[in-house]
Amino acid sequence: MHRFVLSVSALWVASAACSSPAKAVVDAGVEAAAYVPDYDAKGCQTPIGGEIPGAVCITSLKGKVVDENGKPIADLVTTACGDGCTFGKTDASGVASMAVHRYMHKAAMMLHGRSTYATYYAAITGEGDIDKGTLILPRMPNEGVTIPEDGVATTLLSGDVKLTLPQGVKVAIDKMELEEPSQQQYRALSVPLEKAPAFVDATSKIVALYALTPFATTFDPGVGVSIPNRTNLAAGAAVEFFSHGTEADDKYGTFASFTKVAEGHVSADGSVIQTDDGQRLSELSWLGVRLKP
Repeated sequence: MHRFVLSVSALWVASAACSSPAKAVVDAGVEAAAYVPDYDAKGCQTPIGGEIPGAVCITSLKGKVVDENGKPIADLVTTACGDGCTFGKTDASGVASMAVHRYMHKAAMMLHGRSTYATYYAAITGEGDIDKGTLILPRMPNEGVTIPEDGVATTLLSGDVKLTLPQGVKVAIDKMELEEPSQQQYRALSVPLEKAPAFVDATSKIVALYALTPFATTFDPGVGVSIPNRTNLAAGAAVEFFSHGTEADDKYGTFASFTKVAEGHVSADGSVIQTDDGQRLSELSWLGVRLKP
């Protein structure tokens, strides 16, 4: 399983761990309380088929989710994902607590913004009981732009971010996670760097940051990107575009991390920052720009 998504209708297992790919799925008609897992000395389920190379035992996971103004976000679907997923939701105070008890070699806490809020994976490091602290999840614009699915060349503009779709592009929107047509519309939000998620650290030297939805929408062969040069980079300067990886197999960038996905330049007149010819963005998540070192 590469992308980890959740339909809200699946929340009957709100605090129970999902099976790993090798473990049989517990029958939906059986009460979760009746399922007695086999925990080892560390407090995690013994992996079926043997040890997972590089995996660590995650026993529990919690975090408090707030919007850009510090207001707690209640009833937000959260998942602890890596080798299988554990589901949960935030309470009235914005806190999500999940009993995980699973070995994972790639692990992250996913905040399912479902296009109302920005979505991202918060990478998990360490093992045992994990507390991610306070996680900022910005609210996305109310209005979006419909994304065509018929391969017609077009441009999509939301906020500062313009996407150029080439003729014949194939678009894949996760309609299991995003069930409503309004959730499937393109939205872009400029995010102040002081409100950036932890995957955007000071060492990355990002100068402009945007949250894009619908999260994990993919484009084949990709789309061009153009944004206004509001950071006053020098005309003609070489830049790099970064994206937040949403695939466990690192197909579009390192999972739960911010990695370089394309190169570009500031226009000759200094007005816009854009991807170079042949340089494209393959999926929607978070987008960052920095000067090329």
